[in-house]
Amino acid sequence: MKLIGIAGRANSGKDTLAGLILEHVTGQQRAFADPLRRAAMEIFGLTLEQMTDRDLKEKVIPYWGYSPRQVLQLLGTESIRDVFGPDTWVKRAALGLEELLAVDADERYDGDVVVFTDCRFAEEARWIRQSGGVVIHITRPGLAAVHGHVSEMPLPEALIDFVVVNDGSIDDLRHQVLHQVAGWLDQGEHYQVERRVA
Repeated sequence: MKLIGIAGRANSGKDTLAGLILEHVTGQQRAFADPLRRAAMEIFGLTLEQMTDRDLKEKVIPYWGYSPRQVLQLLGTESIRDVFGPDTWVKRAALGLEELLAVDADERYDGDVVVFTDCRFAEEARWIRQSGGVVIHITRPGLAAVHGHVSEMPLPEALIDFVVVNDGSIDDLRHQVLHQVAGWLDQGEHYQVERRVA
């Protein structure tokens, strides 16, 4: 199994890009923030739609005084990442892959790739690359930056393997990404589970 991380501003097309990749290889779409979304839904009574809908993510919830995006940013970064360490979400993602690849799993995962659609921090990009994966940065010309939160800051260029520009049709985007990553998909390294020491 190979790892792909997708980085880019909010609303740049990260989920769309993951979907296009997964049209051509077997795999699974994940996010470093998946456990965070589940926690936010439980703690703040948010719905999955509020977590994923472009407009609802930005709408302030009067009861809490924050939008779902702000809840995720504050909970994920200031409340968890800054307290438990910058690699907290990487460690959680690795646990998820360990579970996915467990020898005794009922249905062993045999997909070609796992695509993480929210590669926001350098630690996440480094982990993907150190695991033999690649980081794809997607840009959308004319897209304004969303909020000045640290989680929306761009990754250092040295951690980006491929850049795709989302300035045309879905077919244009599909062609770009497949043209760029096809060779890597054929030859790239496979992720190996490192067992935790109890």
